[in-house]
Amino acid sequence: MDPVTLIAGAVIAMAAFGLGNLTGRRRTPTGPPRAICEGCEHGLSFHDEHGKCHGTTKARAKYVGEHTTPCTCVQYVGEIPAERILASFTPPRPLDKP
Repeated sequence: MDPVTLIAGAVIAMAAFGLGNLTGRRRTPTGPPRAICEGCEHGLSFHDEHGKCHGTTKARAKYVGEHTTPCTCVQYVGEIPAERILASFTPPRPLDKP
């Protein structure tokens, strides 16, 4: 390789490094992630063990203005996760031998 190509590559690499430092690093979100339902965006604490939401939502009605109505979302409608099945499973008790 000729020296001109090496110098050009070094200049490009230093320029990219300098631009990366000038623009800064990406900020990480502060605090732990929030546990929210994807359907209604209420916290998971608003949902019972069957998935029914007990939160309220604001609704607009004609001539009445805003009022609150019960949330109609169901948190999870797919298959039951294996962790929930295994956590509720109690192994059979061994038989007592006489």
